[in-house]
Amino acid sequence: METQENKKTLSPIQRVIHARYGNNIKKLVEYSKTIKDRNKRNQAVRQIIEAMKIINKDIQHMEDYERVLWNHLAILADYELDIDYPYPIIPLEDFDRKPEKIDYPDQNIRFRHYGKIIEQMIQKAIEEQNPQVKEEMVRRILIQMKKAYLFHAHAGNYVKDDVIIRDFERLSRGQLKVPQNFSFPHSRDILERFSGVPEAEYEKRIMGKSNNQRKNK
Repeated sequence: METQENKKTLSPIQRVIHARYGNNIKKLVEYSKTIKDRNKRNQAVRQIIEAMKIINKDIQHMEDYERVLWNHLAILADYELDIDYPYPIIPLEDFDRKPEKIDYPDQNIRFRHYGKIIEQMIQKAIEEQNPQVKEEMVRRILIQMKKAYLFHAHAGNYVKDDVIIRDFERLSRGQLKVPQNFSFPHSRDILERFSGVPEAEYEKRIMGKSNNQRKNK
């Protein structure tokens, strides 16, 4: 058993690895350090690796799991085991290094239920020079906005089309107009048609179709 004093000196990753394999494996590793003949020492640690495989069965589902086992062995040995490691060993400090803080981008999304992608799609439509492509992009954006509203704004099973048009005009800053002959699909039809399609995949389809139309013009 580890004493309280020993626990305090172990790094977080050492505590995890020691707990995973237990005292018996740790004792075998410590014994292998005392073997003077290098070939016998290498042979002994390979047997320890086989025992570690049995104890930690789930690790065999990982890619390069043997590389992981040898790194675990190095940690159990406190990096004091002089053997012929078959893989490069990761230094202990790399395991315990805290990840660098990632700053979240300032999205400044005006309507969170529509998301940033809708704003980007509207900007692309504003920049589009071909009138026919622009109109088709607007049609698809409006449908996607209604879909997003129904799925993400807790609107239930219905939303007024006037609400979508109002938000569209705000997001486009009046630079885009709703086509005169455009009509929204019914809320029920949108929910039935798109409930099984991931939002990101549907948005990808919209942009892909618009790009293809632009190429064909």
